[in-house]
Amino acid sequence: MAKLSVLPMATPMQTKGFTLAEVLVVLFIISIMTTLSLNKLPSLHFEDDIFISEYHLSLAKAMAQKETTSVAHPLSPYLLRFNQNGTIDKAATINGYQKEMIAHLGSSYLTYED
Repeated sequence: MAKLSVLPMATPMQTKGFTLAEVLVVLFIISIMTTLSLNKLPSLHFEDDIFISEYHLSLAKAMAQKETTSVAHPLSPYLLRFNQNGTIDKAATINGYQKEMIAHLGSSYLTYED
Protein backbone atom coordinates (compact mmCIF):
# COMPACT_ATOMS: atom_id res chain seq x y z
CA MET A 1 0.00 0.00 0.00
CA ALA A 2 1.28 3.46 -0.87
CA LYS A 3 2.29 5.71 1.91
CA LEU A 4 0.39 9.00 1.99
CA SER A 5 2.31 12.02 3.00
CA VAL A 6 0.88 14.01 5.84
CA LEU A 7 2.41 17.22 4.55
CA PRO A 8 1.80 17.66 0.82
CA MET A 9 4.24 20.57 0.71
CA ALA A 10 7.07 18.36 1.92
CA THR A 11 7.51 16.80 -1.50
CA PRO A 12 10.51 18.13 -3.48
CA MET A 13 9.93 20.66 -6.27
CA GLN A 14 10.56 19.78 -9.86
CA THR A 15 14.13 20.47 -10.90
CA LYS A 16 13.45 20.67 -14.63
CA GLY A 17 13.38 24.47 -14.86
CA PHE A 18 14.25 27.70 -13.13
CA THR A 19 12.07 29.60 -10.74
CA LEU A 20 10.81 33.08 -11.51
CA ALA A 21 13.13 34.60 -8.92
CA GLU A 22 16.22 33.05 -10.54
CA VAL A 23 15.21 34.34 -13.96
CA LEU A 24 14.65 37.84 -12.58
CA VAL A 25 18.05 37.85 -10.86
CA VAL A 26 19.78 36.82 -14.08
CA LEU A 27 17.93 39.47 -16.11
CA PHE A 28 18.82 42.11 -13.52
CA ILE A 29 22.52 41.20 -13.69
CA ILE A 30 22.50 41.27 -17.50
CA SER A 31 20.80 44.67 -17.57
CA ILE A 32 23.32 46.13 -15.09
CA MET A 33 26.27 44.78 -17.09
CA THR A 34 24.81 46.17 -20.32
CA THR A 35 24.26 49.60 -18.78
CA LEU A 36 27.81 49.75 -17.43
CA SER A 37 29.35 48.66 -20.72
CA LEU A 38 27.41 51.26 -22.75
CA ASN A 39 28.90 54.10 -20.69
CA LYS A 40 32.37 53.22 -22.00
CA LEU A 41 31.42 53.74 -25.66
CA PRO A 42 32.54 57.04 -27.16
CA SER A 43 29.74 59.51 -27.59
CA LEU A 44 29.11 60.71 -31.10
CA HIS A 45 28.64 64.41 -31.76
CA PHE A 46 27.23 65.29 -35.13
CA GLU A 47 27.10 69.03 -34.39
CA ASP A 48 30.44 69.56 -36.16
CA ASP A 49 29.18 67.89 -39.33
CA ILE A 50 25.93 69.84 -39.14
CA PHE A 51 27.91 73.08 -38.76
CA ILE A 52 30.00 72.26 -41.84
CA SER A 53 26.81 71.69 -43.84
CA GLU A 54 25.28 74.93 -42.53
CA TYR A 55 28.51 76.77 -43.37
CA HIS A 56 28.42 75.66 -47.01
CA LEU A 57 24.67 76.28 -47.24
CA SER A 58 25.06 79.81 -45.90
CA LEU A 59 27.95 80.46 -48.30
CA ALA A 60 25.92 79.26 -51.27
CA LYS A 61 22.87 81.26 -50.16
CA ALA A 62 24.92 84.46 -49.85
CA MET A 63 26.32 84.06 -53.35
CA ALA A 64 23.07 82.99 -54.99
CA GLN A 65 20.80 85.61 -53.44
CA LYS A 66 23.43 88.38 -53.32
CA GLU A 67 22.78 89.10 -49.65
CA THR A 68 24.67 88.89 -46.36
CA THR A 69 24.20 85.68 -44.39
CA SER A 70 25.71 84.36 -41.17
CA VAL A 71 26.35 81.07 -39.41
CA ALA A 72 27.58 80.18 -35.91
CA HIS A 73 28.85 77.03 -34.19
CA PRO A 74 27.26 76.20 -30.80
CA LEU A 75 30.66 76.13 -29.05
CA SER A 76 32.15 79.16 -30.76
CA PRO A 77 31.80 82.82 -29.78
CA TYR A 78 32.32 83.79 -33.43
CA LEU A 79 29.51 84.65 -35.82
CA LEU A 80 30.78 84.10 -39.35
CA ARG A 81 29.23 86.51 -41.86
CA PHE A 82 29.34 86.05 -45.62
CA ASN A 83 28.90 89.01 -47.98
CA GLN A 84 27.26 88.82 -51.39
CA ASN A 85 30.55 87.72 -52.97
CA GLY A 86 30.84 84.77 -50.60
CA THR A 87 33.79 86.02 -48.57
CA ILE A 88 33.99 85.99 -44.77
CA ASP A 89 34.38 89.24 -42.84
CA LYS A 90 36.92 87.74 -40.39
CA ALA A 91 38.96 84.57 -40.11
CA ALA A 92 38.25 82.23 -37.20
CA THR A 93 39.44 79.03 -35.59
CA ILE A 94 36.58 77.00 -34.17
CA ASN A 95 37.23 74.19 -31.72
CA GLY A 96 34.25 71.91 -32.14
CA TYR A 97 33.29 68.75 -30.33
CA GLN A 98 35.62 66.49 -32.31
CA LYS A 99 37.06 68.71 -35.05
CA GLU A 100 39.12 71.85 -35.22
CA MET A 101 37.82 74.02 -38.04
CA ILE A 102 39.54 77.01 -39.61
CA ALA A 103 37.57 79.52 -41.68
CA HIS A 104 40.00 81.29 -44.03
CA LEU A 105 39.64 84.96 -44.82
CA GLY A 106 39.08 85.95 -48.44
CA SER A 107 38.64 82.51 -50.00
CA SER A 108 36.08 81.34 -47.41
CA TYR A 109 37.65 77.90 -47.33
CA LEU A 110 36.77 75.82 -44.29
CA THR A 111 39.47 73.34 -43.39
CA TYR A 112 39.01 70.89 -40.57
CA GLU A 113 40.90 68.09 -38.88
CA ASP A 114 39.55 65.30 -36.70
